[in-house]
Amino acid sequence: MNLITRSIPICQKFINKRERLEKFPVNDNNVQHETQNYCLERRAMENLLKDIFIVTATLFFIVDPVGAVPSFLALTAEDDQSKRRTTARKASTYCFVILIVFCLTGKYIFRIFGIGLPAFRIAGGVVLGLVGLDMLRAYRTTQEGKIEFLEAAEKDDVAVTPLAIPMLAGPGALSTVMMFSAPELSVEKAITVCAGIFATCCLTYIVLSMASRINSLLGKTGTRILTRIMGLIILAVAAQYFLDGLKEAKLLD
Repeated sequence: MNLITRSIPICQKFINKRERLEKFPVNDNNVQHETQNYCLERRAMENLLKDIFIVTATLFFIVDPVGAVPSFLALTAEDDQSKRRTTARKASTYCFVILIVFCLTGKYIFRIFGIGLPAFRIAGGVVLGLVGLDMLRAYRTTQEGKIEFLEAAEKDDVAVTPLAIPMLAGPGALSTVMMFSAPELSVEKAITVCAGIFATCCLTYIVLSMASRINSLLGKTGTRILTRIMGLIILAVAAQYFLDGLKEAKLLD
């Protein structure tokens, strides 16, 4: 009797489980479909992260906060470390806003002036090439002139000019974000480019806030070597943009 009494709950559980299986049968097609959806979502996420990394790496080389360290230290020579961090944060924030505006309004600028993507790729390649050449020679003449530098040194706040623009958000960076967002800015592309801009500006803030340490660690020679390496990479990117523009314009097979 006790055995029968103990067996009743076990049998009831088995019956309930069987009823649930009959009510919600396991379908191999459903499982396969869910697996495929998971793989597609994972692949899409991996591609998104890869694109964000590409945008971030490209922009970081072009913005070149490491090359801006000597100028940043010269402009903030009379400031203490706390004020330098504040200036670095402001400059990075202004740079972020400027690049985001050009990213979101790039397609409208194309439409207003009737600019085609091939023409802009060619022009952007030329601009980036000039920036890369200057970086190869360890100069920043395309981003900052002596007159601007002397005028900025007399200002109370140098975060906007010349730090944010044209030193960080210079012609090369502006051209790059517009090319990344052209010809049509979809939601996925907007997320990718904006995330890349945000990551670049965060890295820029970190570099500028640690400008004193970086300058003492690398020295003038180390900074110039690193700037030349970045310039070589930018030249390669510029050449690729130029060739892509020629191919899209059907001027090159």
